[in-house]
Amino acid sequence: MVTKREWLVTQGLAKPGRGKFSTAAHAALSRAASEGMTFDDDTAPVKPVVKIKTVGPVMRDFKDLSPKAVRAWGIENPDLLPNGITVSPAGRINVAVYEAYVANVDKPKTRAEDAEHDLFGETPRPRFDESISFKGEKDGKTVIIDGRQICSAVTGGCGYSLWHCRCPQDARRHAMTSLGIIEVSPVYGRD
Repeated sequence: MVTKREWLVTQGLAKPGRGKFSTAAHAALSRAASEGMTFDDDTAPVKPVVKIKTVGPVMRDFKDLSPKAVRAWGIENPDLLPNGITVSPAGRINVAVYEAYVANVDKPKTRAEDAEHDLFGETPRPRFDESISFKGEKDGKTVIIDGRQICSAVTGGCGYSLWHCRCPQDARRHAMTSLGIIEVSPVYGRD
């Protein structure tokens, strides 16, 4: 058998090497195919199957565990943690701490069992309607901002947007704005 190009070269309709076929060459190939002629390059090349090989142990998913409970347990039980691992009061928690927590606690606490989760759910519902704006003062001037601003974690806030703020209802809210951190309160209607 021959390739399409080799056959076209013998017919005088193509040049050896690379390049596009002419309209006459395509017509000749169609006639040859209708007469039952087959070529070596008729079959599509088979793509090699790529096998993905995982290296190392598979990590367990700890997203359902309560990070607060894991952190508190890790701080209270440093002797049960692997060597050299400590748990700080803030920041990321090492996976080894989660593994030790699951291995040593009879009934691990989940996020669903946290008090905050009961109030707001896994994704917090907006506490304030999006029509609510917030008012504060900076350098003696009244500043009005919308709820997309962040409740400042620097001043003890929750770090969520003001609309989704998880701070207690009566708490002072401090928003991070381009003017700096401003103490704000919600504006209902026309205050």
